[in-house]
Amino acid sequence: MAVAARVRANGAQIIVYGTVLPWTAVKRHAPDLVEAGEDSFGAFKRVLQAQVSDIVTLRKLGDPVVWVGDFNQSVEGANFGGSSERRDLLNEALKALNMVAWNGSAAHAQPDMCSIDLICGPKQQTVTASGRIEPTVDGVTMSDHAGYWVDIL
Repeated sequence: MAVAARVRANGAQIIVYGTVLPWTAVKRHAPDLVEAGEDSFGAFKRVLQAQVSDIVTLRKLGDPVVWVGDFNQSVEGANFGGSSERRDLLNEALKALNMVAWNGSAAHAQPDMCSIDLICGPKQQTVTASGRIEPTVDGVTMSDHAGYWVDIL
């Protein structure tokens, strides 16, 4: 449930690690992603640990790693669709990796909720601009998720 790419822009390189973390209804929607005897929280914890391990390995290549994707969990604000336990695990993982969710306070497509589609990177990295892309075109809702972007130095 992950992919990585090395990106070069303006003479600098970063590794973009794109992922999905299991959601609360994963057992019903995608039962093949859940191991025997595991509930959705167990799947979230297992996959999160594997992704953290991947990031540690990717960092050994020498380039900064940016972790992006559908985390299916907000890091702040109202906690609809996730859980306090998942949020705590995710925030602990980000802290252990010395990363922050650059768009963690951005609005989700659902009202009163912060983004679960996160762009995370090194705390010391400078974000010069960021934005949100509305999930509607000409009044038609294209997704239940918004889009997000950041410019970094």
